[in-house]
Amino acid sequence: MRHRAGLGISEKSDVVCLIVPEETGEVSIATGGKLFKGLNEDTVLHYLISKEGEKHPENKTRKYVKVDSGTAPNEAN
Repeated sequence: MRHRAGLGISEKSDVVCLIVPEETGEVSIATGGKLFKGLNEDTVLHYLISKEGEKHPENKTRKYVKVDSGTAPNEAN
């Protein structure tokens, strides 16, 4: 059900929908009416950073720091 909802919203608006069912924890991304399933953390991070760079070229030089789940995210400048 979550995947269909994410896919539907990605067809109707310009969004990147991150889907993580609590039952499996398998990460998927829905964007532009397409669904990418079974993604690992590095793939998701790379995809999101590349999408931000397309929309906001001034942010291409930003550095991001991965954090463990359960901790507050930090951003490096």
